[in-house]
Amino acid sequence: MIDSGTNLGLSEVGAVQQTQDFNEVGDVVPQMKALTAVNPNATAIPVTRVSGVTTALSSPSGGLFPGTAALINLHGYTPEQMFAGFEGVVLEFPNSGRRGFFDRRTDEEVKKAAETALKT
Repeated sequence: MIDSGTNLGLSEVGAVQQTQDFNEVGDVVPQMKALTAVNPNATAIPVTRVSGVTTALSSPSGGLFPGTAALINLHGYTPEQMFAGFEGVVLEFPNSGRRGFFDRRTDEEVKKAAETALKT
């Protein structure tokens, strides 16, 4: 199986910020490459492999251009050995629409928020 939407190898302990390598500071960080940040010794990798997943698309998140995702095999001692031959730029289109019942913005405010998000 292939896990196509994960940050496997980029995150270790959720409560410890120093182990989170999938979300860099800033909205546009195209220089962030998931392949160089993958930790082959992450504890989630062998657990995921035993569950039947052999390959994962590990991708950064946050901001408009969070970086480059990498397809990795869940076996190898270095990120280069884990590389499965694909890297792709991630684009996360800005969310500015209504987010539920408690969002009391007018249509004009929603439109202005969308325009502001696209300018940055």
